[in-house]
Amino acid sequence: MLTNVTQIPSIGCFRLSLGHSAIAKFVGHVLTVSVNAEGEACQVDRAPFNCWGCIDSSRDGCPAMLQLHSRDDDGFIIFLVSRKFAEGGYVTNQENLAFEAKRLESRAKEPARNPAGGIAATSIPNGPYSSWAEESRKKAVAAVSFRCVMMSGMQLGNYQGSKEAAREMAQAILMACVDHQMPDDWPGHGKFQ
Repeated sequence: MLTNVTQIPSIGCFRLSLGHSAIAKFVGHVLTVSVNAEGEACQVDRAPFNCWGCIDSSRDGCPAMLQLHSRDDDGFIIFLVSRKFAEGGYVTNQENLAFEAKRLESRAKEPARNPAGGIAATSIPNGPYSSWAEESRKKAVAAVSFRCVMMSGMQLGNYQGSKEAAREMAQAILMACVDHQMPDDWPGHGKFQ
C-alpha cells in the first residue's frame, strides 16, 4: 500500500502517518489530505472537507470520492479514493476501472435487452426536485438509493475489519452517494449532512 506519499493516487488506497500530507487534482478541484495531532484533516480547494464523500463539492455527478477507510494501531490513517465508472457505480482500483470501462463499451454496442430497464436504470429527471412529478420523485429516489446500496456493498466487499465498522462505513457511503446525486432542493439533504 502506498505509504506517506506526497501525491494522492487517482484511485485506490494510501496511508499517511502523523505529520504527512498528500495532494492531487480531481475533476478540477485540489484535494489535500493530511494527518496531524488531532487526526485527519482534508481540504478541497483550500476549504475544509470532512475526508468522506464526493470530492467535487458542486455535486456534478460525483466522479471521485474520498473515504477515510481505517485507523491502524501504528498511527497510520488509511484513505480510499474511488472513481465513478457509471451512474451510481464506483470502483476502488485501476484494474476494475479499466474492466468496467471495457464492459460498458461492449454493452453500448449490444442491442437493448430490457427496454424497461428496471429500477436501477431509472434516470433522475432534469431540473430542481420541486419541479418533478410525484411519481418521478418516488422512482428517482428509489433508483438512486438502490444504486447507492449496490455501490456501498461493492466498496466494502473486501473489508476485513469489524462488522460494526463495516455497517457504519456502508451507511456513510450510502448517505453521501444519495446526497450527492440529488438536486440541491431535495428535502433529504438535511438528513445526510
